[in-house]
Amino acid sequence: DKDLIKIFLYGGKISTKQKNRWINNSSDFNVTNLDLHNNIGVKYKKDQNTFSFNISDINTINTSFTNDFLGFIFKGNYYYEGDTLDFENTSLRIDRYQQIKLEYKRDIDRFAVGAAISYLNGNHHYSYIMNEGRLYTENGGSFLDLNYQMNGFSTDTSNISLFNNNGSGFAFDFSIEYKHKDMLVTLYLDNLGFINWNKNSIIYA
Repeated sequence: DKDLIKIFLYGGKISTKQKNRWINNSSDFNVTNLDLHNNIGVKYKKDQNTFSFNISDINTINTSFTNDFLGFIFKGNYYYEGDTLDFENTSLRIDRYQQIKLEYKRDIDRFAVGAAISYLNGNHHYSYIMNEGRLYTENGGSFLDLNYQMNGFSTDTSNISLFNNNGSGFAFDFSIEYKHKDMLVTLYLDNLGFINWNKNSIIYA
């Protein structure tokens, strides 16, 4: 909401009221995604053919977490004495890469068919996946029982820069459009591909 945006822009603290509202409104299991794309490109069209060339800087953050994990982050375990918190299937994935894409599209009567191929310059990838996780806090905090299984992956932490190459890959796009009067139906496959990260990456278990 607006109050939260003001906190990010001008500084401040997240209030207890705001924390409680987020916890109460969250589901037993939650998924959030953030995508930030910066793009520059050129397009050339001649008759029924369209050629496009694009360079993009792409940043993505994907998280999944339980309601218990959200409560633990905001309040700590003091508020959960005598309870067992469930952190199962909690995950965090962060990716940053640049994409150089060449695309071709052709209009055929009411249809438009397009395809693209991309080179991917992988900067950084971080993933932490907790398949199992539980935290029990005894009354008074005299005893804690933490049980978890987590896997992690991190690209080279000694070489962190905005455009450094820690891996390379390719991606493929395909689209088909159908136009009829004021209706447009589109079927597309966007950015199906991979990045092969280099050997300096670190695997955690």
